[in-house]
Amino acid sequence: YIMDKQCRCIAISKFLQNHFQSKGIQTVNIPIVVTPEDICTDKKLQADKVVFTYAGQPGKKDYLHVMLEAFLLLPEELRRQAVFRIVGCTQQQMIASGIQEEVLNRLAPQLVIHGRVSRDAVLDLLKETDFTMLMRSAEQRYAKAGFPTKVVESLSRSTPVICNLTSDLKDYLTDGQDALIVDACSAEALKVQLERAIIMSKAQRMDMCNHAAKTAENRFLYTNFTQQMQTVLN
Repeated sequence: YIMDKQCRCIAISKFLQNHFQSKGIQTVNIPIVVTPEDICTDKKLQADKVVFTYAGQPGKKDYLHVMLEAFLLLPEELRRQAVFRIVGCTQQQMIASGIQEEVLNRLAPQLVIHGRVSRDAVLDLLKETDFTMLMRSAEQRYAKAGFPTKVVESLSRSTPVICNLTSDLKDYLTDGQDALIVDACSAEALKVQLERAIIMSKAQRMDMCNHAAKTAENRFLYTNFTQQMQTVLN
């Protein structure tokens, strides 16, 4: 309602770029960016456990219930090899949001619930994380228009992502290198990639961590977008 052709726009996604360009507004697409100081290659992976982390307050955007249900679908012998850290909300908050207490109780041996912690504490936890997870509806407008900060933060901490494709993630992530791509936003589809992650060797997981850091540097470093900034400023 406010912006017109006299404005210039920095759009975080192609969806928004196309929207504003269709109004005749000069627009460039720049996603979430990082600085060299944000990129950390210090990893401390375990040999006998695979650590998965979700960090955030899911609300209605992030489908934490799908992540939990996917763990329940795993064969018992694989589930015992996994640790699922949930950072940013308490068990009471999860139950209040609609997650069944029975699900949390059944997953108790694998769950580590940290509650709300500082951003620095989250980044420290990522050093000991094999994979972060994010599941969102690809059809919702917010998912198309936004760009998931969690994914870029994860990659910058040398941590590959298990996720379904929303926003422009397909343009940045490569399955088997810096991410394990989930075919659909469902527990059944996520379970397939959890199994794939758990049966990997430590060396394979570390290789994916190295690829994640390279993706952060090659695709999301702020200096990569100098030309786009010059275009919109000039």
